Amino acid sequence: MVAQWTLILRSHTGSVLTELIDSRDIGISRELNRPMDIGGTLDQSSPQAVKYQDALGNGIPQLLGYREESGTKTLRFAGLWTPDTEDADPNGAAINWTFRDPLATLDQRVTAELYDPVGLGFTDAGEILEALIDNANTDSNTFLATGDIEATVDRDVTYEWKSIGEAGRELQELDLGFDVTVTPSTSASTLGTLAVVADAGGFVEAARFAHGGGTQDNCQQVSRERRAPRNHVIVIGDQGVSVEVSDTASIAVYGKWTHVENLTDQVDADVLLGRGQSLLRPNPIEIVTFTAEPALAPQPWEDYDIGDTVPIYVNRDAFQADTTARVIGISIDLDDDLRETSHVIQVEKDNS
Repeated sequence: MVAQWTLILRSHTGSVLTELIDSRDIGISRELNRPMDIGGTLDQSSPQAVKYQDALGNGIPQLLGYREESGTKTLRFAGLWTPDTEDADPNGAAINWTFRDPLATLDQRVTAELYDPVGLGFTDAGEILEALIDNANTDSNTFLATGDIEATVDRDVTYEWKSIGEAGRELQELDLGFDVTVTPSTSASTLGTLAVVADAGGFVEAARFAHGGGTQDNCQQVSRERRAPRNHVIVIGDQGVSVEVSDTASIAVYGKWTHVENLTDQVDADVLLGRGQSLLRPNPIEIVTFTAEPALAPQPWEDYDIGDTVPIYVNRDAFQADTTARVIGISIDLDDDLRETSHVIQVEKDNS
């Protein structure tokens, strides 16, 4: 059975305004460690457009997204309005709207002029992110609460007018970094709860994605992108501090592939080294994208989720694959009845 969505537009105080049943071209996008978003187009002639416009005049509207699963509407999205566009021509006018989950608000918040989480007693990377969010909430609501924070690794960092979203991503992307998950909520003041985990997801053998003869063939299309290795990395910090890391065995096989990254607010060589080590990719990486048939393929949330490792199979002429890979992105298209018409699943195969 193909899943159907219900999208509820709310005011900034959480009052239900309308159900967005007239929207079209609706897309849902999820990426590992990034905000989930839902976007679509609403004709200005719809009564729902009036509700939308009125809501914008009184604050930042909210959107709740419920997905029907086994006969039950399950909350899978709670987010805030983001800047939109409007178009008009002789055929009519429309609003192109997007809502993003509260993880996105962290990009709109900054630390104090000088913020030293370690000096305040926060040394674990996950606890540092938690402290950054909690501190931001004391100044202005991010609509994001903090929940379970798994122990990760200690970091020695300081920030100066730093975007909290950027600081969090840097902590995650250091060597031995972590993942985050956001659980949506119907609360008007807390739209999601963030958790820190060492690695989101696990191996889900039953969630197979396949294309071609002799397979389950539950995907209409598949593409594969091979990315070059990254075996020589230079990370440049502030005050002339920099580090350089390389993988000599990879260079001997593939030649030197250099990547330069700037962390302009960091002077700690250990932090720069951790980032450099995390960026090393001794072997080419494969990004495989499946366009899955919703009625045949495993279902997102129900059968697998972002971060899970799943089996993938391709048997189409010389294009062959029989391996496992980690889900790093899921995109879903909805028809005018808000039923899922396609799932685009992006997986990463690290050949290290």
